[in-house]
Amino acid sequence: MKTTQTYPLILTPAVSYAIYKAFKYLIIGSLFIVAAFYYPFAIFGFFIFLACFWISFLYTRNIRYTVNIQTIKVRTGLFPYTANTLELYRVKDYTILQPFFMRIFGLMTLQLFTMDVSQKK
Repeated sequence: MKTTQTYPLILTPAVSYAIYKAFKYLIIGSLFIVAAFYYPFAIFGFFIFLACFWISFLYTRNIRYTVNIQTIKVRTGLFPYTANTLELYRVKDYTILQPFFMRIFGLMTLQLFTMDVSQKK
């Protein structure tokens, strides 16, 4: 069966990837829960790191990749948005990275090597 792709294609990071990126804040926050048994004011540290977890999670989930026939547009940010556009004729090479953890969830990292000197990422 032949499938046709319609453009523009809009992509977002997976929920599991967003949790993976923000998980470090939950780990640190859990240490504050343990400390709260001895120092009751440490519970505020838990709530601070819980807020950091949600901000990081929402920031990662709010990334939008718009793939067109000629361009790739990347929009990042929660309130102030940053938009970058890459013309595909500038792409020289690409690399696909898929570590074991990402392979479990069917995820990968795509690195594009371009001639564009304005973008260092």
